[in-house]
Amino acid sequence: MFRIEKGKHKEYVIKSIRMPVDLVMKYQSLADTNELSFNALIIQALEYAVSHMEPEEEPK
Repeated sequence: MFRIEKGKHKEYVIKSIRMPVDLVMKYQSLADTNELSFNALIIQALEYAVSHMEPEEEPK
């Protein structure tokens, strides 16, 4: 289960991405509710998604 955490600090690189407005609004609301920056929440969500991905099957 995804849990929002505070206080994770790492080295960062600046990247620009395009996101659907409704998704941005949902994540911004979650960030505000949890007193986090939008960026910190997106990073946590991406880390969670990558660590819980199903491995791809090898082509036969």
